[in-house]
Amino acid sequence: MKRPAIFIIIVLVVVFSIFVKESLSLNTPDTDDIVAFWRFNECGNKSSPPVVLDSSKHNNNGVVTGAKWGKGKDGCGLVFDGNDYVRVDDSDSLDVRDGITIEAWINLDGFSQEWNNIVRKNVNPLEDRYNLRVGGCLCGGEFILNIGGGLKFLFFPYNFESRRWYHIAAQYDGTQMKVFVNGELISSLSTSGPIASDGSDLYIGVGHLTTSEFYRGKMDEVKISSIALY
Repeated sequence: MKRPAIFIIIVLVVVFSIFVKESLSLNTPDTDDIVAFWRFNECGNKSSPPVVLDSSKHNNNGVVTGAKWGKGKDGCGLVFDGNDYVRVDDSDSLDVRDGITIEAWINLDGFSQEWNNIVRKNVNPLEDRYNLRVGGCLCGGEFILNIGGGLKFLFFPYNFESRRWYHIAAQYDGTQMKVFVNGELISSLSTSGPIASDGSDLYIGVGHLTTSEFYRGKMDEVKISSIALY
């Protein structure tokens, strides 16, 4: 093969790699739009209890209960065994109203009977402010918002494979709820109105503290923005 042809192939591979990476976030949020970004890179931190730091300007740091450090999608990550969670104190920045994007890299252990909750604000039954979770069947999940005092449910079908990394994103732009997996639109729902807010804490990895709705598997780079990014 001639050198010019080899050069063209290399350029195409690089361009494709950049395209795939950028396609996972079509809009680049301003610093003010990122209300929390937990990179889970504190594996060398020996604090007790362990703490995950928010790399946004809002200091929404979280306290880890039970989850262990392990290999993430990029560097360190958290490993949840079905009885663990991260709690983040309520703050004004987490009470988004007009729009939201919840993102995370997830790597599920396998089939279970309960929901694998990724992010949920207010863990009291039927009092969600926002919630993103994958079903124990690994056949899809739900994106839930409290809009106008009522819960809006967007189910998204998807066949997740266990022990494989997926980028999942759920967003609301004031007119539509949408869920994306690896940059692909999976499901949408038309609705409108502001997202309800309250003084509840935010949890990563658990739905109800009094039930078994705990996440099982690895998780990395959880981010919440106050605008729709996709």
